[in-house]
Amino acid sequence: MIATITKSQQSSSAVLNIRMNNDGGNDNKHISFEYPAYKGLYNVSNNMADLDYEKITVTTDQTDENVEVKIAGPYNEYFDVLYTNKVVRISLKDTAASTTLRSLTNIPVVLYAQVKTTTRSATTVVNLQVRDYDNDNNPTESIQFPKLINDAQYIVSKGEFSSDDMVVVTNVLDEYIECDLSNDYHYEKYFQCNYKHTRVQVTLYRTLPKDEIKKLNNIALKVTISDKNRQGVYGDAILNIELKHQSETTDKEMNTTGYIVAISILSVLMFILLAGTAGFYFYKFRKSRYDKMTEDEYMNTKVRFDKSALKRPSNRDSTIRSGSIEERRPTGFIFNSTLAELGEEEPRDSSTDPDMKERKKSVAFDENVEKLQIDSVNDDDIDKALEEDKSEEASAKVE
Repeated sequence: MIATITKSQQSSSAVLNIRMNNDGGNDNKHISFEYPAYKGLYNVSNNMADLDYEKITVTTDQTDENVEVKIAGPYNEYFDVLYTNKVVRISLKDTAASTTLRSLTNIPVVLYAQVKTTTRSATTVVNLQVRDYDNDNNPTESIQFPKLINDAQYIVSKGEFSSDDMVVVTNVLDEYIECDLSNDYHYEKYFQCNYKHTRVQVTLYRTLPKDEIKKLNNIALKVTISDKNRQGVYGDAILNIELKHQSETTDKEMNTTGYIVAISILSVLMFILLAGTAGFYFYKFRKSRYDKMTEDEYMNTKVRFDKSALKRPSNRDSTIRSGSIEERRPTGFIFNSTLAELGEEEPRDSSTDPDMKERKKSVAFDENVEKLQIDSVNDDDIDKALEEDKSEEASAKVE
């Protein structure tokens, strides 16, 4: 592929290398290059040229006599090739600098290798970058892009554009360089480019129309850097802008997801806050209130029984039957509210009824019991008494 600027000697070219799959052969012979592409230099100094390139190696099981290597492509007339010991060497037919080759920024040299009498073959490309030097061995004015294809991205739904700076190799001063954009469908009017210190920056000038680009996946902008003072001194590269399309449904789902996550986080924080507040109140304030109470204040918080109480304590269950222990006062007397359950029609006055007086007493003592003095007994007295009993029994048997 060759591109040429009309009315000028400037041109550029490239090669698309398509590797063939020859696995269907039955001759068990193979041949290939170690790499699909190699790099090199076409150096021009004092109108003389020479080559400098990477080592080119062929991988094959055939001898040198069975392998044929030749140069193909549009510039084969300027080069010679030599194949020995599975290494390919290329050289110039004429060491004088060629005007045609000097006008290029890159020279693609296509190498073709084939096993003789078979269809087995391999192809590779040697890309020679043109370096032109003046009589003082300084590079002449030139502008080159080391990277010919650069990537960028445009998000259609947001109208956002992002691109890395494009590097330019040149010895031309900044004030003499101008930057231009072009596109076959005139999308360059939506972008602008700026050059500063060997860097080209492409930015978005205005939003792209959604209706026009909704069926496009990318936009290719041609970036051209040229010297204002010298015609024919320029360099160009392609900025491939990938268009990111997102449906409205996807945007809504993304927004909804964000709200759900935010609400979930807030709910968790609210729960932690409430639990912390409750725990702080219980352990700090409620517990400290009891710690500061005196003994009398603390006892007032308990349930107490009164001897003269005729009703159940307020915290007792009224459904408990009167015969149970809980229904009795500490004296054993049954509460007055349960007398009806015992079959009495009306409560009796304890001051006039002798039976009531007696029932109020849980224990009755007889104070007329005489007090007896009980002497203490030790072990020696017990042993002495036992011996006397034994002696009496023995005397009784003798009688």
